[in-house]
Amino acid sequence: MILGIPHTEAAASTVKAVEYPVSVSSGSILVMTPGPDGAVWFTEKQAATIGRISARGAVHLYPLPSPVPGYPSPQVIGITTGSDGALWFASAASYAGRLTTAGVFTWFPMPAGSTWVASGPDGNLWFVELTGHIARVTTSGVVTEFPIPPSGNLPTAIVAGPDGAMWFSENAQMIGRVTTAGVYTEYPLDHPSNTACLAPGADGKVWIAEDGYLAEVSSTGAMRDHPAPAISGVGCIAAKGKLMWFTTATGVGHMSFGGTYATFTAPSGDGSYGLCLGPDGHIWSNELTSIARWVSGP
Repeated sequence: MILGIPHTEAAASTVKAVEYPVSVSSGSILVMTPGPDGAVWFTEKQAATIGRISARGAVHLYPLPSPVPGYPSPQVIGITTGSDGALWFASAASYAGRLTTAGVFTWFPMPAGSTWVASGPDGNLWFVELTGHIARVTTSGVVTEFPIPPSGNLPTAIVAGPDGAMWFSENAQMIGRVTTAGVYTEYPLDHPSNTACLAPGADGKVWIAEDGYLAEVSSTGAMRDHPAPAISGVGCIAAKGKLMWFTTATGVGHMSFGGTYATFTAPSGDGSYGLCLGPDGHIWSNELTSIARWVSGP
């Protein structure tokens, strides 16, 4: 792996956050995704709730119904917008979840519970199951389950890559690739990334957050590491134009494709746990009890 030369910048004053409080009854906000309706949608894991925040900060919460009458509602983690214009989410129950923007829930049986979901280039939903399998689910709920990756490692997060395949992080020092036909390839990483997020960049690479680094990975597995000492926790990242944005212990940061980075502190000083590029063209991040919208300004 090639190691990039660090080029750091002082925190710029041209990017600031507007924070919106969110009612969190249990746990915290977890995963965020741009919705098909101009809003940002998010999950509250322990509260078994999906939320929606408008571009103006108005929040609406949708508690999950139980897929099995008489049983508690399951925890929810990953969420994405499907090709059918609905929100799809991963849950601890053995069901794939679907929620329309009008608030209508549907459950589809799966072989196991899941942690993450991403919309694929084939129009299907791709789930990471608790058993280590990756499952492809059509928008009508037809499930195809693929074997555990050859390494035996458990996949964690998954995303559609710029090469027409799905890419996933693992609970080990590896990153994986699976074609829409279910063919796996895995590549070793230089730094721990057990629960790291990953995202496609405008440079045609997949970017993954490692421990103190962002790594760019080509479709053939060629890698280049860029130091990002401020990156925190699960290291979630998202692309906006020619910049890769990432979470920090006090807010967010971004990195250019050449490795230059800057960090920005939230007004509350809270760290961010997840982020996404919103439909409004701004980066949105989640904090413990609020959601921040990062905008340019004086």
